[in-house]
Amino acid sequence: MIKINENVYTYDYDFKMGGGVYFPARCIIVKNNTELTLISPGPFHEAVFNQIHTLGEVKHIIAPNCFHHAYINTALRHFPQAQLYMPYTLNKKYPGKFLAEYENLLDQSQVSNLLLKQVSGHKVLSETVFFEPNSKTLILTDLIFNIEKTKNLISNIFFSLLTLKGKPKLSPLIKFTVKDKAVFFDDLREILNLDFETIVMAHGTPISSDAKATLQSAWGIDL
Repeated sequence: MIKINENVYTYDYDFKMGGGVYFPARCIIVKNNTELTLISPGPFHEAVFNQIHTLGEVKHIIAPNCFHHAYINTALRHFPQAQLYMPYTLNKKYPGKFLAEYENLLDQSQVSNLLLKQVSGHKVLSETVFFEPNSKTLILTDLIFNIEKTKNLISNIFFSLLTLKGKPKLSPLIKFTVKDKAVFFDDLREILNLDFETIVMAHGTPISSDAKATLQSAWGIDL
């Protein structure tokens, strides 16, 4: 695991797709005293489970959008005391609570010490964004990619063709499939108004320098 700051840790891995493409991916672990929240659990092996246990007790497991839930059942089996939170669209797959019920950027949320914001306008994605106020860390999943290194040549070609290699960017596949652009980008502007200094995303290198300006440029929007 990698320590981002006192409140945020990550477990990085490569998710194998078809055709030999490897997707750099990340589980984000948020620590609030001895209470832990796992955002987008990964393919943990025993050593990682042990590291997580040394950090604290897993109380919350989150599927942050409709695409990041491949390892939810494994995490639930290993941490049966944890509460699962997910988008409405996953309600037929897992028993849990819905993230939208806990969304509130203005008040402390009921999911540990995290503040939540569900991004509307893209039902297929249905992503919820998280803000950890103590460390001023913004946690995104598929709303920004920052792919600097790839595992092999095929992966490099894949991400280059998607224009996702080399700099922080909103995936064109996400951007072009937004159903309600006005609502979607209004929600992104609201996120940009948060007082964050670090961005940790599911795909690519975290951003700790000029985070707000970098994200605004990646999203291509004005405040």
